[in-house]
Amino acid sequence: MKKIYFLLFLIFILFSGGGYILNSKGFFNVRSISVSGATTTEEKEIISFFKQHETQTNFFLIKQNAFIPKGAPAIKKITIIKDFLKRNIKLQVEERTAIGISCFSKENMCFYFDDQGILFAEAPRIQGGKLLIFSLDAEKQKKLGDMVILSRFLPALIYFATHPPKNIFFNKIIIDEANQEIRGIISRSNGTLFLSLRFSPKEPLLALEKLLETKKPDPLKLSTLDFRIENRFYFR
Repeated sequence: MKKIYFLLFLIFILFSGGGYILNSKGFFNVRSISVSGATTTEEKEIISFFKQHETQTNFFLIKQNAFIPKGAPAIKKITIIKDFLKRNIKLQVEERTAIGISCFSKENMCFYFDDQGILFAEAPRIQGGKLLIFSLDAEKQKKLGDMVILSRFLPALIYFATHPPKNIFFNKIIIDEANQEIRGIISRSNGTLFLSLRFSPKEPLLALEKLLETKKPDPLKLSTLDFRIENRFYFR
């Protein structure tokens, strides 16, 4: 019995010692790191973010997961993928995609924001592009990485930004958090479209499209289109 315990002890020592030697010689270390999906951030920066997130150098101790790097608002997440045969770490970068532009009067600055409402890059104040421009008068100064508006109003803003009314162009779109509303100044008539930030603008915008089709009344000839009360529509 003592011999069996002694043999097990020797085997443990051999494996432990061998593992320690191999690890100290870097046998289990990551051989290479590759980056894909990054267009706005340099590869060396992506690798630097990974090393800040994962301090392990032993390939087998590194976890396959996704993380959000600090100080890089343009990056939505970085996913760690392991290739066990090559002992390669692949960093799959998912960057934020702009769905709108927000301009803040206090800073006189404009930023792109994505479908999570994150301000992630500076933007030009150019009318007539593919993205809608929203004017906000925020009480606090905004910076990259901040939310464009309060989270409870975000769904309404995101829907309006991604489903703008067809055949209507705006001179200006104002986000008024204090009054919980969106105000769009229509280009052709200078009329005002009012939408609430408290509920989805999906139904109001569908109703507006039907009005545009029938032109009874013609929305482009009205001074006010008011959808701020749910399931109600006022015009003049």
